[in-house]
Amino acid sequence: MRADIKQEGNPMEGAELSGIKLLLFDIDDTLYDFGANWEEAVSITFAGHELTCALEHGRACRTFNHYSELRWEGLARGELTFQQYRHMRLQDTLEVFGLELSTEQSESFTTLFISNSLSLLRCDPAVKGLLEKLSRHYALGVISNGAHDTAREKLAALGLKELFSERGIVVSGDVGISKPNRAIFELTLDRLGYKAAETLFVGDSWPADIVGAMEAGLSAVWLNPKGKEPLTEHRPFAVIADLSELEAMLL
Repeated sequence: MRADIKQEGNPMEGAELSGIKLLLFDIDDTLYDFGANWEEAVSITFAGHELTCALEHGRACRTFNHYSELRWEGLARGELTFQQYRHMRLQDTLEVFGLELSTEQSESFTTLFISNSLSLLRCDPAVKGLLEKLSRHYALGVISNGAHDTAREKLAALGLKELFSERGIVVSGDVGISKPNRAIFELTLDRLGYKAAETLFVGDSWPADIVGAMEAGLSAVWLNPKGKEPLTEHRPFAVIADLSELEAMLL
């Protein structure tokens, strides 16, 4: 493992990284393309579930996407559980079409949606190869704002689960804390036995991943393929457009 790592030429570079031993990753839109998987799973589920198959397909999917994003805010603030979130986004959607939703129907739809999403997951071979290389030099872990019943399944479907110890898979739905709360980063470090100064976090969300990690004392790399502008004055170690850039930086 390299003891000292410094990324040159990045206008947002932070302080020099020293003694990094642990790499932590977000999952969605970091280890795989969440947006593409979501759109395909939504489309297939709405077309295939008896509750939604007769609805105007494009409009129904767009409405569901709208309420998924809208209700996510309540979930992120801790006002909703994942079960409530899943039910309410579908309930809101069906109300637009004048339909009611029972608990049984909601659970059936969610089960099909999760099954479709997992079956569609594919890992970029380059991403898996990179993580395998990194695992020979660093301990690896993930911190995900996700439901307790999907994060590990996603890693398994991507063929990545064996690269992470069970203690190194930390999910907000399991621990009751979400990024950017520094407590979820501290809990992860405590579980794995590393200090913040020994840890680098890689993620795509500026507020959840970058601000959250840096406020907890970790170094951070922002995966930013679309060239978004930062939302605060935090200065991550590096901003990258593709995960593959980590190889030259860390190995």
